[in-house]
Amino acid sequence: MLASSIALEDLLLYLSTYRNLFTRPCSATGKLLALDAVTNQLLPPIVRPFKRSRSVLLAMANGSEPCQAFHPHVEAATEDLP
Repeated sequence: MLASSIALEDLLLYLSTYRNLFTRPCSATGKLLALDAVTNQLLPPIVRPFKRSRSVLLAMANGSEPCQAFHPHVEAATEDLP
């Protein structure tokens, strides 16, 4: 497989983790919506860790492994994830 097609597939697998954007609560706070201090609006957990192996991305896309989701104000906590 070409490197570009692998990269595209990884991107599409990553984007598939957003299918539960309004139903998956934040992994850190447990809330579905949180007030964003910058925009002063309620936001869903829009931050999804993207440094995942292909096998983990495939498992998340198939729904066999839950995807972690975070609100923007707890985004700094996601930098320490493996």
